[in-house]
Amino acid sequence: MMGAAPEVEGCLELGRALEKRNIVPSVAHSDATYDETVKALEYGYCDITHIYSGCSSVIRRNAYRIAGVVEAGLVRDEYTVQMIADLKHLPVALIQLIYKCKGADRISLITDGLEYAASELKEGTVYRQPGGVETVYEDGVMKLLDRQAFAGSVATCNKLVHNLYKHADIPLLDTVKMATWTPARRIGVADRKGLITEGYDADLLLFDDNIDMKMVMVNGNMLFNRL
Repeated sequence: MMGAAPEVEGCLELGRALEKRNIVPSVAHSDATYDETVKALEYGYCDITHIYSGCSSVIRRNAYRIAGVVEAGLVRDEYTVQMIADLKHLPVALIQLIYKCKGADRISLITDGLEYAASELKEGTVYRQPGGVETVYEDGVMKLLDRQAFAGSVATCNKLVHNLYKHADIPLLDTVKMATWTPARRIGVADRKGLITEGYDADLLLFDDNIDMKMVMVNGNMLFNRL
């Protein structure tokens, strides 16, 4: 998968080039209008990167409302969407709206976690990314130093499942599907990933009712076991 903004010159053609190489083009960090996002479907785009984050939404031009990437992602069934369910990037109400519009078969849960995602950062820690951008860990999320935007999540994937199940009242089966089967299908590895069935990779985990990990197995190799 590769993300690009389809309204940028050359990015529609990029979508076709990616599709020919079995790389999924995803609309990412885009200011495209609804119509531009729909047009991108003709060029292979079929996914929206972290919907509502780095995405255009309704704007007004000369009193007229113009829909954007968010609305195209919610309305058009051809698009799957990625959702950062850390309860920071999206409040519960928007999570529920996305789920109501798309369903578990068209939503992939993502952490948007960067270098610090699974670390033990203390509140107020300033972290410089490899590219030089300084961020601060505050309120359970990474922010830019001016506090005007998030810089990334610190959630692990089990926390996303926990949030949807415990806070957004989404059935556990659907939350697990959004973390496994749906993204596996989107990126074309559903012939071996995303299901517990004969012939699939033995990537297995067990968790308790709080979605805390108790056992992790990758390709049949036990990596973590607290049973």
